[in-house]
Amino acid sequence: MINKMERKTELKYLPCELWLKIFENLSYKDLYNVALVCTEWKRLGLDRTLWKKFVMMKKEEGIETLERIVTIPRLEKVERIELIGCFVHESVFMLDLENERHIFNKHFNILKTSKLRQLVLTNCDLTSLSPQLVGEVFNQLEHVFIKESIITDEQCENILQFMLAKTKLKSLLLDTVFVQNMSSEPKDIDPKTFANALNKLEHLQIRAVLRKTEYFNYFEALPENFITLFDLIGKETKLNRLDTDCELLNQIPSPLLIKALNNLQVVNLSSSSITAEQCKDLATAMAQQTRITELCIPMADLSSIDPEIFAKAFTKLEKLDILGARVERQQISAMLKAIIKGSNLKELNLKRISIDGINASIITSALVLLEKVFIFHPSREQISCLFKKISSKKNLKLKKLEIDEVEMFHVEEAVLSSSINKLESFQISNSFYVFDLMQRIPTNLTPTFLIMARDSNLQEIHFVDINLSNIPSSVFAKGLNKRKKVCLIRGSLTSSQITSFFTFTAQMTCLEHLDLTGNDLSGLPARSFLAKPIVKIKTVILVNTKLLQRQSEAIFDEISKPGFSSCIEYLNVKQNDVSKVSSDLIKEAKRKLKCCFVDEYLESDDDISNDEDEISTDEEFQPGFNQSTLSSEEEDNLGGEVGDNYEFQM
Repeated sequence: MINKMERKTELKYLPCELWLKIFENLSYKDLYNVALVCTEWKRLGLDRTLWKKFVMMKKEEGIETLERIVTIPRLEKVERIELIGCFVHESVFMLDLENERHIFNKHFNILKTSKLRQLVLTNCDLTSLSPQLVGEVFNQLEHVFIKESIITDEQCENILQFMLAKTKLKSLLLDTVFVQNMSSEPKDIDPKTFANALNKLEHLQIRAVLRKTEYFNYFEALPENFITLFDLIGKETKLNRLDTDCELLNQIPSPLLIKALNNLQVVNLSSSSITAEQCKDLATAMAQQTRITELCIPMADLSSIDPEIFAKAFTKLEKLDILGARVERQQISAMLKAIIKGSNLKELNLKRISIDGINASIITSALVLLEKVFIFHPSREQISCLFKKISSKKNLKLKKLEIDEVEMFHVEEAVLSSSINKLESFQISNSFYVFDLMQRIPTNLTPTFLIMARDSNLQEIHFVDINLSNIPSSVFAKGLNKRKKVCLIRGSLTSSQITSFFTFTAQMTCLEHLDLTGNDLSGLPARSFLAKPIVKIKTVILVNTKLLQRQSEAIFDEISKPGFSSCIEYLNVKQNDVSKVSSDLIKEAKRKLKCCFVDEYLESDDDISNDEDEISTDEEFQPGFNQSTLSSEEEDNLGGEVGDNYEFQM
């Protein structure tokens, strides 16, 4: 009987539904590998329902394969596609620039006949497409996001006309979009068409939609466009999310604007022209009744709002972002007291707002009741009180804490380590108000890394301008490789720390995002200790890390290898000298990555003639390495745990 039960628990007896449930938790790379195991797993692993949320990504140079890709059986139910072009928006104002166009009507016709629901266009030149076709395709989708791309005024008009007639579109996001005039005389959009079409959406983003060759907003040519839109929103609308940098808000009558905004759920007015009087009217209306749950009005003038109204209005929200806003100390204090009494607020951004002078007990008691907190330059007393409260608090709600420009040298080791490791995300930057001739090295962070290496809730850690050089290398490496996101910007890392870190990464890592901007990586052996570990991480940022030519070559070569199959999608190595690296090698790496940022024409300040000079110069500063006798091949054959037997962990 027991043997029979044991046989039934063997893997092959599991029902298909259970296997599909298990496979749902795999990455798409792992799911594809599962399909190579056996016939049964191939049938299950290529099931269309498992691939439904897969994001199809095509670059312009490979767009000719689009038709073949969308007809692959397992991808037939894919809902989202991203097209990444070659359009460079920095040169959009050069009148003599002619961008090579790769996206044609035949490609959009493929999208038209597909079952796609979401389309993302980045760096795309769409000016060769039929306006009629663009209008049809966009309006049969549910979500369209156009970023850093160029379209025509006729295409814009057709999109709105189709929306006005009949549309499935729920979300239209436009971020840094350049509109090219197709006629000698620019034609303005009809305000009623503009307003009635966009009012059918659920989510609208309009940011930096500019006429090509002229630096002004395409939709703001007529103030009536936004006046008519806000008038409709205030009466009846499907819209619940609005994100705009409109420079005409100050021309919209305050009652009309406030009525419209209060009829939405998510409002982002960063970089807009909202006035102090409009902000006061908005807060007064919100204190009475509002549908808004998230409000983002950074840099706005809120100082004229009565402290009690300020507190009552903004604590009704779930998210408030007033970064750099003009506020009074009494207003912030009143809001914090209201949070202590009870509020809906979960996320609060007070960056670039002085909280110095507010009672430490009040600010601490309020912040630990939130889930995400962003604060700026707290006093020594405030920061000590906050960390003590977090350390001792049971059932802590706070998950994410970002503190800019702060000193933490005085906080007790046990309190600091306990509080940081209770959080899920922690970011701290050094105070610009401390003018030491030499960067101070905190001596209280080692216990934090010890707990990170053993048992911690922490998933993301950011240190900016914090000298971490005294953290033991092994603890440093193990603690960071257990996190999902690590940013150590200008951290004064030692050769030993960097070596241990990448050695550990090569063996086992949970990292998905790594930013080592401003640290010196020039002492690492190019391939074994740098290139191979790096390609295991999804996002890698190595800006200004003094990479040598052989290191840059090794990274690009590792990515460009035939049959390359790894995790890396995003690479940023700007402010490093890659001028001597083969342009073909860089081009091939760019082709394989989703995003790759390189300063191809940046040369270092030093006149370096060859790799031997690079290495010998580097040895003076990195005595822990002796590379001068190693060739590239010998590096790859280094013994130990990172050598010939290196395998990617998918």
